[in-house]
Amino acid sequence: MSLTRDQMYSICKMNDSDYDGSFFMAVHTTGIYCLPSCPARIPYLKNVTFYKTREQAIENGFRGCKRCKSAEFPYRDLEIETVYSYVSTSYSGVDWNYVEKLSKLPRKTVDRRFMKNYGTTISKMSRRIRLQKAKELILEGVDILRVPYRCGFDSVSGFREAFQNEFGRTPAMIQVKDNE
Repeated sequence: MSLTRDQMYSICKMNDSDYDGSFFMAVHTTGIYCLPSCPARIPYLKNVTFYKTREQAIENGFRGCKRCKSAEFPYRDLEIETVYSYVSTSYSGVDWNYVEKLSKLPRKTVDRRFMKNYGTTISKMSRRIRLQKAKELILEGVDILRVPYRCGFDSVSGFREAFQNEFGRTPAMIQVKDNE
């Protein structure tokens, strides 16, 4: 896809992250290059050159922006990937003390970075994974009263409500309908 200079400038004005990595905006007055989603104030068009690659911008004497971290794009947040790995394999709920030990970051920072990377909070993802595991256990024939505790829920009523919100049916309805 070939974009004109004016189209790229418009994309940068809208801070559109869909185009991050497809081109870079270099600002002559500051000597930096940015991603299209950079939150910094947009410079005048006359002070801007667009490059297809980061390497082209660097070759022309520009350095990465500290605000949008264009030099680090695409981001790999290894600490948050470790947290994701833990959350996606834990069926007993999120142990926040363990999460903070894994990442060595405060809870709010971990949750914010997790949301940025995965589009959901750690708690919501954990609950969704535990409910999916509960559904699997119910379909395998595990006693419906034991499932909530095996999946990290504190009460049967709280589990039932969360299950119904997630799947639109109660655990008993799943067990009866799918086992007929």
